[in-house]
Amino acid sequence: MRKNILASLILLLASIYASAQTVIVDANDKFPVVGASIFDASGTMVGLTLSDGSVPEDLAAESYPLTIQCIGYNMLTIEKKGQRTLEMTERSYEIDEVKVTPGDKKVLRLLCYVREYVGISAFTDTTTIFKEHMVDYLIPVERKAKLSSSCDARILTSRIYTRSVDEEKDTVEVSTKGGPSLLFLATIDSSSVAEPESFKDTDVLPKSYTKTGKYGPICIYRKTQNAFTYFRDGLADEKNHIMSPAVLKLLGARMDFTQLYKSLSFRMSGSNTYGPADLTSATFALEAIGMGKFFKNSNPHKKPVEIKSLMEIYVAKRYYLTTEEAKQIKKNKPEDTKFTIPASAPQLSPSIRNIVKRAQQQAKD
Repeated sequence: MRKNILASLILLLASIYASAQTVIVDANDKFPVVGASIFDASGTMVGLTLSDGSVPEDLAAESYPLTIQCIGYNMLTIEKKGQRTLEMTERSYEIDEVKVTPGDKKVLRLLCYVREYVGISAFTDTTTIFKEHMVDYLIPVERKAKLSSSCDARILTSRIYTRSVDEEKDTVEVSTKGGPSLLFLATIDSSSVAEPESFKDTDVLPKSYTKTGKYGPICIYRKTQNAFTYFRDGLADEKNHIMSPAVLKLLGARMDFTQLYKSLSFRMSGSNTYGPADLTSATFALEAIGMGKFFKNSNPHKKPVEIKSLMEIYVAKRYYLTTEEAKQIKKNKPEDTKFTIPASAPQLSPSIRNIVKRAQQQAKD
């Protein structure tokens, strides 16, 4: 009898251990890595780490190995389900020197390299879209600039790779334009982010401070030897962490947003305030479920559509312009922009590199 009880207890503990949730933490201070992007073995974005750094438990075993990406960290691979606490290590790279603003140049131009990932799934059909863009932002640093702020990313050139999988086929293609994009969410303006007051209490790094919203962490501030980062959860004040815009319901395109966040990474500025001139990289991400008639009618299975999107923005060049120079660049979009990939952008994951390679090869054939 005792042996049976002991055997049952061992099996129970084993099952609990096997289904233990994987949590991603910073290798230095063990702080949870929140909002890291999760890609499955095929290169499809399948989720984000939660407010405690945990990986969603509902990912199927065939999704593994998983690739975890987060700006400022080296890429992490999770080989199999059930691994416990895993650590991400900070990336180190050279950052361009800070340049003082000339007196008559009151507009900051950021030339950025962008990676955009979009995953769309409905029943057994999935579409993975990987886009590379060069974009620019024209940001007035003084009110005297008299230039309407261009906080939206303006696309200068693009490379787009698409993989579509259904029950019958697995296809890839490459193009220079087209496909759904959520880049309009990736806005950068002239506003600044200040360090929390608690950071003044100690010089010991790394430092972290979490501000709580109605239902969870809304802002996370972190300062290390290399960078100051600011994370904001756009749904922290929403009950059940879900937002359903009423206007979309009226249009028959109901969408439940379950994740919506941005993360900004700044180089050390020598002060306790950071603005666009200090920005090195940024992340914008969302997860949503389209359940209205518009989405159900858009796929042959008449099922809800899951959408996951991530935009990684890396500043490649920054320089100041006079108001007139900025107006001219804004009016006449440069047509000869080349791709410039800064050191802050890590190597692509093997699964995404495979999609790119397949698409390029197909284009040659």
